[in-house]
Amino acid sequence: TGADSTATQYYQAIQSQNYQKAYSFLSVSTLKVQGQNIPATEQLYVRLAAGVDTARGKVSSFAIKSTSPSNGSTNITMTVTRNGQSYDVHLVLQQSGTDWKIVAFDQI
Repeated sequence: TGADSTATQYYQAIQSQNYQKAYSFLSVSTLKVQGQNIPATEQLYVRLAAGVDTARGKVSSFAIKSTSPSNGSTNITMTVTRNGQSYDVHLVLQQSGTDWKIVAFDQI
């Protein structure tokens, strides 16, 4: 689906450390950082994504684990691997015109 394609392109951008491109797939007004909602500026997102790469290692692989349409949005679980450690990321995407945008995520 279009949502699957957007999720894949988002992680391709993160894997290549092109955080500005990754940000272009988001449609969020705030980011939750340490439990607080703060404005989701591109500059802040780039700092957060780069910080995750520094702390946990660069994304070495990723795959869509599951896709679940739900009330006009699509929930996608990605399995992401950094430094040999895999973890799940939960994305919520909504269609905006012909594009799909990530409207929520629980981690990078």
